[in-house]
Amino acid sequence: MIECTAPLTMDLVKQQFQDKEMFFLIDVKNSQLKGKDLLVYIANLELNCELSFDGCSFEEKKEILKSYMDLNTLNTLNSLSINLAVLVLHSVGIDWFEFVDNPALSKEEAQEFLDENKELFDKWNTFLTSTMIYQISSIEFLENEMEVSAKYPHIDDINYIGKNVVNLFSIPGFLNTYYSLPSKFPVYYFKQQFEEHIFKGKSLFHYFLNEENSTYLMLHALIEGKPELEKLNVSSV
Repeated sequence: MIECTAPLTMDLVKQQFQDKEMFFLIDVKNSQLKGKDLLVYIANLELNCELSFDGCSFEEKKEILKSYMDLNTLNTLNSLSINLAVLVLHSVGIDWFEFVDNPALSKEEAQEFLDENKELFDKWNTFLTSTMIYQISSIEFLENEMEVSAKYPHIDDINYIGKNVVNLFSIPGFLNTYYSLPSKFPVYYFKQQFEEHIFKGKSLFHYFLNEENSTYLMLHALIEGKPELEKLNVSSV
């Protein structure tokens, strides 16, 4: 692991182009690039990295977390996706702070961040709630029987929500926990997000179907009586 700031030195940039397995720990506080600029830089270079928030002010942490939620560039940064999972669950009344080592925000800071960005969290919660119907619409047999896509109002907006929402699906326990409470948010059929390959050239299905999404895996298994996904007529990844 190489501890560094962003932007990287030219020597490090050259090395990482030659060796994509190089892993960087980026010191956010002492980096020249902040917030959105830092995340776009990481995505453009396809850096194998994580972020260190040591010494960061509340404002610096709020800036990068909000940028992560807004951004149309996909960043696979566990340090941010796990913290966003905690914040999203906190926004619906579930305390997940004890399951995360050294969360970026305290509970008091988290509540202030949620209050400042209520509209943004409402959008994330609306989309996450709506993935419950995606589980049905993405399976051709169920969609043909239930016509889910026709029964719910559509949102046809590619920019409704930042791309990094898909990173929540692979966090252990997140979706099962999220689905465990009755939702207070409306359900929509998100045409762009549900049908198009807009997540770094991949469909939502690519991120939604994973071993942490046990509800979806069980649904597949129940339909066929077998867990083998290749036997199901599902949406293309």
